[in-house]
Amino acid sequence: MRSHNILTIPMGDFKFEGVNYSGEQLKRLFEEKLLNKETYSRRWRGRGKRKQHALANGYNARGYDQDLPLEFAERQVLYVDVRPIKVDKRLQRERQLDHRIYHIKVNIEEVANRRLELKEETTINEDYQRSLMDRLQEAIRERTKFTNAVEEV
Repeated sequence: MRSHNILTIPMGDFKFEGVNYSGEQLKRLFEEKLLNKETYSRRWRGRGKRKQHALANGYNARGYDQDLPLEFAERQVLYVDVRPIKVDKRLQRERQLDHRIYHIKVNIEEVANRRLELKEETTINEDYQRSLMDRLQEAIRERTKFTNAVEEV
């Protein structure tokens, strides 16, 4: 599921339709009253100047490039994710298991093919070994005949 930036709240005090609000009040109001926590998960991310706060806290200038702590944020952005329901979780688990089964099948086929290749290679090697043994026996017979012929002379 993708996150969506649905709200940006300026921090500090501001007027909204003639009423004074602070960013923290508006944030709490939105979280407590408007956002269904069973259906949606939320993440607040800080936006604003990063360098000065990173240096003040002893980090290098790029220390807060990834994530600015909310206490230093000039404005905060709300990201909302739809929580998966049981059916989605079940379908996701089925896909994971199907993927696992597929890969195991592929591995089994690879092993079976390799065994066939090895069996063919073994047969070829056995035939070659037999032919070498025959040639060896023939060479020994020839040498024996030659040696016997030389001894007789």
